[in-house]
Amino acid sequence: MNRNEKKTEYKKGALARAFTLLLISFVLMAASLGTYAWFTYRKRAAGIAEISDPTAIFIKAGSGEDIRYLNLGGIDVETADDYKDFVFCVKGNHVSRYKIQLAYTTNNQFDYEIYKATEVSSSGAVPSDPESVVVYDLHDGSGSVRYYYAASGAAPIAGNFLNLDSSASEKTALTGDGYHDRTYTPTGVDSVYLHRHIYAIPLYWQSRNAVSPVMDENMDFCDYYILRVKWDGNSKNDKETDIVYISAKNVSAD
Repeated sequence: MNRNEKKTEYKKGALARAFTLLLISFVLMAASLGTYAWFTYRKRAAGIAEISDPTAIFIKAGSGEDIRYLNLGGIDVETADDYKDFVFCVKGNHVSRYKIQLAYTTNNQFDYEIYKATEVSSSGAVPSDPESVVVYDLHDGSGSVRYYYAASGAAPIAGNFLNLDSSASEKTALTGDGYHDRTYTPTGVDSVYLHRHIYAIPLYWQSRNAVSPVMDENMDFCDYYILRVKWDGNSKNDKETDIVYISAKNVSAD
């Protein structure tokens, strides 16, 4: 191969390499433009989309303490009193509306009422009418911080039982829709199961109107309530342990 032929081949190779580099550059540019467009779209979408903050709602004891301090023990039903009050609160974040719920069984000897409450004083300042308030001692180890809560009104919060037979002479769950049969009717030969649990059917109560809490600048809130545990003259202290469940349902999205 002479010198001219070598020069021609070299030029062809250089042209091919230049074309290949140009093609690779174009592909890389196209890829980068696509990536840039994707990031630009995502950034624009994040800017215009409404981002919902996570909601949180809890049942706590007085002064916002842990729920384990909501102790319903120490009730003496054989005294002259016919009720005892306990304070609890509903705390939350980014919750615009909620309802309070109670659940207990038909063999429970108590009745329950819930009152909206306010903190009237704390840190040892005794209200002028101590009989009208519920006392709560802070569990900080000092034993010296005391809070007082009073009902905001004379009437309890209105609500409805979801499955109570109001026509019965005692607390009886509704059975017309097959609720009892679906839950407690035994199968097979274990017929004693029906008789052992027929008077321990859960009852479900829920406040009628949703509460709209007043949130602070961080969207936090703390609403206080008084749980009134009531009994009649036939109640005895030797009754088996009764359990009541308190919950708060976020209905903001309903």
